[in-house]
Amino acid sequence: MDKPVVRISVRNLVEFILRSGDLDNRGGSSDREAMQKGSRLHRKIQGRMGSHYRAEVSLKYKTEYNAQVEGENLTLYAKYSRRDVCRLLNWPNDDSSTLYGYRVKHNTCPIFVTYDKKEDISDSTKYLDEFVNKDVFSWMTRSRLKLDSKEVVAIKNYQKTNLKIHLFIKKSDDEGKDFYYMGQVEPFDFIQTTIKSKDGDLPIVNIKYNLHIPVKDELYDYFENKI
Repeated sequence: MDKPVVRISVRNLVEFILRSGDLDNRGGSSDREAMQKGSRLHRKIQGRMGSHYRAEVSLKYKTEYNAQVEGENLTLYAKYSRRDVCRLLNWPNDDSSTLYGYRVKHNTCPIFVTYDKKEDISDSTKYLDEFVNKDVFSWMTRSRLKLDSKEVVAIKNYQKTNLKIHLFIKKSDDEGKDFYYMGQVEPFDFIQTTIKSKDGDLPIVNIKYNLHIPVKDELYDYFENKI
């Protein structure tokens, strides 16, 4: 998906930064005389510079800009810790120590996914979380939940309650505590299934989400081990 291009002149940029006043501060006759003297001196210096001198040079600078996503204090593809997310979603307390995989709280639901799970974790936490494609993410709730469980119903009713669901992903635990922010997502498919554990098969719900913004190619390939 092509990124939007924003073009802005130097004058407009400076005026935006200064926010007040005017770049053109010419006033009385003394100011005009000083400006004319300056122009004459400028032309005189230019005339002495030789044939290779360039009186004007085009100045251009291009950079990538990640805007805040949909009015939230989160930037698409930036990396955040659980503590960062609690703060930026305006939770009154730091609940990062008990946040784990996700939490429905304060009308938000941040979801944290470690894409490549460790081999030595318990079977009941080997959730099959993965991209179906660049627009759809397949995710598992915690085990022992069913379609009528409180958390699942809250996610299913996201439109009625205006629940904001945010997806965060990191490749593996080797990356540390920070997760890439993938933007907001919307659930569209709920399937009751099971996951293996030492106590036998446990109920779990598989939810598919549409990403508001399709994941960019290089990050998708990174998670999918294509680079």
